Amino acid sequence: MDFRIATLLAAILYLAASAPNPHQAKNLCPQGPHAPVFLYADPGNCTQYFICAHGHNYLRVCPDSKHFNNESKVCVPPYSHFDTCSQNPHEAKNQCPQGPNAAGFLYADPDNCTQYFACANGRNYLRSCPDGKRFSNVYKTCVIPYSYFDTCAQENALKECQNGYNGLIAHPTICQRYYNCTSVPRPYRSLLGPNDRECDFPKVFDVVRQECLPFKQAFCGANRIAGKNGCDYVQNQCPVAHCIPCSVRFSSCDGLADGYHRPEGRGYPRKYVFCEDERVLEEASCSGSTFSLPRLARCIPFTYFDHTCTEHQIFYNPLRKCISEIFYDSGCSPDQFYSPTTNQCLSHEHFQAEQNSTQS
Repeated sequence: MDFRIATLLAAILYLAASAPNPHQAKNLCPQGPHAPVFLYADPGNCTQYFICAHGHNYLRVCPDSKHFNNESKVCVPPYSHFDTCSQNPHEAKNQCPQGPNAAGFLYADPDNCTQYFACANGRNYLRSCPDGKRFSNVYKTCVIPYSYFDTCAQENALKECQNGYNGLIAHPTICQRYYNCTSVPRPYRSLLGPNDRECDFPKVFDVVRQECLPFKQAFCGANRIAGKNGCDYVQNQCPVAHCIPCSVRFSSCDGLADGYHRPEGRGYPRKYVFCEDERVLEEASCSGSTFSLPRLARCIPFTYFDHTCTEHQIFYNPLRKCISEIFYDSGCSPDQFYSPTTNQCLSHEHFQAEQNSTQS
């Protein structure tokens, strides 16, 4: 390495060791404990360049208003045939990996989804998608506009709405959210931004059918994560003071095994939820003189319930025993249910049929 560059780097490192990096947004330096020393042009100013050391970029200025050449790594006369910076009209949008062994890379034009840049030797070259297609930063190819592959539209949804698109666009990272570019007004007291919409819990937005569907039926697409419970939905948060907290209004399956469960709470249990992968897929509330029995996934009349009933408690009536606050025949097998109406042991199907006839 040239002695002057080595001396300059040592001085810069000494002065900037404890100072924050004001140029971190433009840091294209190779990272890692053994990252090599490297020079590259300032993407926004041809008369400036950066020196990389230990992954940190340090700004320098070319003398006499010269321009930095990214290929030869020296300052050259401006607008000469050595001036590669001026020859690249897209240098300000250069997001290409830098370094002596920089890999090839493709990325969308941040201002035009129908165009993209191809990187070679740290320089970006503008390309256009054929047939009006749009470039996806996720799939690294040109895709059908506004299809579920069109992640560029998702990343720039508000701009798409402002430019006249009149349809729905999926949120780029949240499965229950989407953008509505029509003039439909926002819901009252909405916590979402302009054109931002959210499915009602527990539905999510299907990027193919462009509608809100149950999670098990919907296709979220790439990089979109669905909320697991009601409090993951923005619209379920409290928009005003004196609001019942979301955690009280909505149940959670966090830490619960797959299947039906009765949420914790005081008084008679009036709800049950179905959990899968710690996600609430179904929630129901019992009404009238009924309470929830999760293992049947239904509501049961209070005549079957006794709050004094405890596990394995045997009543004086030999035909009854008590399990989890429910009356059962002491002689019923584990897969049968005691019926106070007929004083018999019934199968699951017959027990449900009896309850249906009782409630009708």
